[in-house]
Amino acid sequence: MTTPDPGGLDPGDIDAAVADILEAAGVDPGHTPLLARHGGLDHTVYATRTPEHQLLVKTVAGGPGRFPAAAWAAATLAAAGIPAPRVLGYTSRVCVETRCPGRALDTTDDLPTMGAVAAAAGALLRRVHAITVSGFGRLDAAGRGTHPDLRAWLLDRRPPPASATPCRALLDEVHHTLAEHPGQLAAAGARLLHGDWAARHVITADGRVTGLVDLASVRGGDPLTDLAAWSLQEPAALTRAHFTGYFRTPPDKAARTALTLYRLRIAASLLAVHTTGNDTVHTLLRARQLRADLEDLARGTPRAVPRICPGPLRTATQTVR
Repeated sequence: MTTPDPGGLDPGDIDAAVADILEAAGVDPGHTPLLARHGGLDHTVYATRTPEHQLLVKTVAGGPGRFPAAAWAAATLAAAGIPAPRVLGYTSRVCVETRCPGRALDTTDDLPTMGAVAAAAGALLRRVHAITVSGFGRLDAAGRGTHPDLRAWLLDRRPPPASATPCRALLDEVHHTLAEHPGQLAAAGARLLHGDWAARHVITADGRVTGLVDLASVRGGDPLTDLAAWSLQEPAALTRAHFTGYFRTPPDKAARTALTLYRLRIAASLLAVHTTGNDTVHTLLRARQLRADLEDLARGTPRAVPRICPGPLRTATQTVR
């Protein structure tokens, strides 16, 4: 690794931290140079390997790291027989985990295979959602959520950034709508959620799911929240395939209403992120999605698959994760 780390860490310090983590985990600390793979708002990701393992190294790109929660989730999924990375260890700013074999679902260019894997991922997600947790919202290192109930999470509204001012009326309408509808949501206890559920976090090889990854955003909540997040970020065809694998029967009106409300909550949060990052394309997409879901809800015709979805299925031009 010779390029600067976006999070400001010294490359030598990252290498040393990786060696210490590997040694503490009983793994040969000798590893190949770190190769930058991809990054997001929270983490920068590097690839490396030892004689025994293909590894990913994550460093904190901004804000506090959430490695303890990710490690808890990875161990919890493994105990349930669900494929996930194994977190070998972490510090406050560096995490080392095994790399699931294959590539992210959203980089696959075989469309029939994408649909089949999306359906298989839906069936696997249903197993994730069978795991109960304590509390709603982001989970800590012990699997406890930050909110006592679903309503508290649903109505938790941080002040929108100044960049979102042009969308303020739309965000206010969303918040008002959410405040009117919490009684229509299921009152069941919290289940384990991925928290950032999308095709890019499903790893596939040979037509099967080999791992559910990027677990730092795990949450407690209603399982339909994960499905709402997927439907906001994926093309309609992939969402339909995913829902076919997840649902044993088609979603009834109560489930469609819940999916719509969760999409409103998630899309409003994403819109604030997009405006802060000057991402005009996604800002416009989220605004259109919000307006369409608000209209469908007002008409009494909530949808399982949203009326406004991202464009056609992507092809294998993105970084392999």
